[in-house]
Amino acid sequence: MSSLSDTIAAYLPSTHKFLVVHLQSHPKQAKALVIQRSAHAELTVRSTHFVMLSYVSDEIIPLFGIELNVYLSVNPHANTIHKTLFVSKADTTGMHNLRALGVKVNEVVILILKHIVSSDCQDYLDQGIVFKRSVYTSAQLASMGKAPVNHTDAAVKDVMYLKGINPGLLRLIRQFRETRQWPDLTFESSDIQPAGTLAPLATLLAATFPDAPTFDVARATQHNQISLFTKAADQYLFPESFKNTQHKHVLAGDQLLRWWMKIIDTVVVECFSPHALECKLLLPGAEPHAIQKYFPDPRWTVGSIFHAAKTIPAVYAVPLFPDDPKGRFLEHLIVENRAKQICMETFWVELSIRQEFRLGDTVGVIGVHGELNRTVRTRAAFLSLKSYHKVRKILSDLDYSSPEGVGNALHGLLEGKETFWVEERRGERTVVVVAAAKRTVASPTVNNLTSMVRKKPKKGI
Repeated sequence: MSSLSDTIAAYLPSTHKFLVVHLQSHPKQAKALVIQRSAHAELTVRSTHFVMLSYVSDEIIPLFGIELNVYLSVNPHANTIHKTLFVSKADTTGMHNLRALGVKVNEVVILILKHIVSSDCQDYLDQGIVFKRSVYTSAQLASMGKAPVNHTDAAVKDVMYLKGINPGLLRLIRQFRETRQWPDLTFESSDIQPAGTLAPLATLLAATFPDAPTFDVARATQHNQISLFTKAADQYLFPESFKNTQHKHVLAGDQLLRWWMKIIDTVVVECFSPHALECKLLLPGAEPHAIQKYFPDPRWTVGSIFHAAKTIPAVYAVPLFPDDPKGRFLEHLIVENRAKQICMETFWVELSIRQEFRLGDTVGVIGVHGELNRTVRTRAAFLSLKSYHKVRKILSDLDYSSPEGVGNALHGLLEGKETFWVEERRGERTVVVVAAAKRTVASPTVNNLTSMVRKKPKKGI
């Protein structure tokens, strides 16, 4: 059972010293990716990964970073799990010559995607899920003074004032109004967690879908998707890094699309079963023959993985990913009250004439849907959402136009020892691996980075 940091460390050359920072937020209940029309909706869980690779010499020099979101949509009625990997952003800093270090960014990205794509859903769902709504049984409500013993309409009125009421409880309220009987939920009150704390998957499913059959993650049918949007930019993750023109190579839109297509196709070949496989590419506003020239293999076809029917309203097919032009346009349609009137075919046409698509550069929507050859259990340490966002903000507020200041900031962040545990790997490969760790996890012996990284001498006054 290996971690993502282990996977990257095994690839890195032994002639240099590197630092691999892997942040992974604790799985949290999230809004459904797509607005649900079915009565048997899904429970969606989201976890975010951030990986940064740095070169360690006299200073810590960031080289590359990538941020990805993993969504698990659990449907207990259909006994399915839809795992969606959304590639949010990837970027280089341009602070050092990567080829001189023996590092190829595309190979690192492939390793990261293969590891996350192939990881078993149980790696996320067995850890407990941060629950965003409070769930209570009728017994708990009575003990809190929120549910009178006689179960009158006053009980329903009081329950409506509970903060964070969830859809499952609302269904119970409707059932009470119809039958005048207040049913208990099917799990023990001791398993119920207040909003914002961890809850087992079984507890969340019982609360959200009281009438659903028992769900077994190991026996569920798993569907897998990869989704990303390519658009050329001078920087994505590292502010001011576009100034490092000597080593940072900004790709044009068509070059970037070809680069990503080769990466995704490699992941598909190595991770996905060829049966019932969909590999789709869409360039909004482009003709099919213009799209086909980007195909790295005949397995690819023109279109999107979101829905085959062109007449279905886009609001019921297009996922709402963070910081994604498709989602922003869909939200715009919702505000205009046109969402249900715009079908998928019209959606792509109108999307193609928006400003960010009319700048003359190639913009691509890549999607893969299918079944994996196999899944593997992986080792990971989860970071609380608060800590994750705190560290990400620190990293995103730095000036990456030069190594000065960045290395010291990273050194100080790591030596804080509040968020990370540090493991120094010696022997064949001198690699330092940094993994995010929960404060509740027993920390291993922490090595002092001062003995490894020499700080710059202070200038005389």
